[in-house]
Amino acid sequence: MSDTRIVYGATCTWWGSIDKVGSFNGLPCCPHCMGMLFEHRSIDVWNQKVLAWTAKFGDAAYPEFVDWTREAPFCLRLDQDGFAKMREMFNRKLARERHARQQEQFERHKSLLRSPGERPGPGCHCQPGKCMAPKIMGRQMPCLDPEKAAARPAEEKLQ
Repeated sequence: MSDTRIVYGATCTWWGSIDKVGSFNGLPCCPHCMGMLFEHRSIDVWNQKVLAWTAKFGDAAYPEFVDWTREAPFCLRLDQDGFAKMREMFNRKLARERHARQQEQFERHKSLLRSPGERPGPGCHCQPGKCMAPKIMGRQMPCLDPEKAAARPAEEKLQ
């Protein structure tokens, strides 16, 4: 049976499976900075902790961020804002992906607006149950989600 323990840096941002750790004087350590490690019994326990943190702080992108950082080829020190720096890198990655989707949308339709039959998805301004289509130069833009547009107060609807 394989060792299912998950370890993470006590003073750095690295985490991964026990078989990926470094060694310092015979002790397991971060493979990059040789820092001490903490451990959980398995990836299931680790994921429960991630989901509990997500629920507590309402950060829907946190699980994806944590997956992205797994067994990173580097680590950043926690006492030097390593976690915040990792999150900035992750947010830039998301922004690049969002930009690529917008470019693809533009190339396909020669417009950043969705075609009429296309369901709202990434890039829609709406929140659950509420139309959030922006006002640009004082003019209300049409909502891209017909169900939410119908929920818009009458004074805000397009004439």
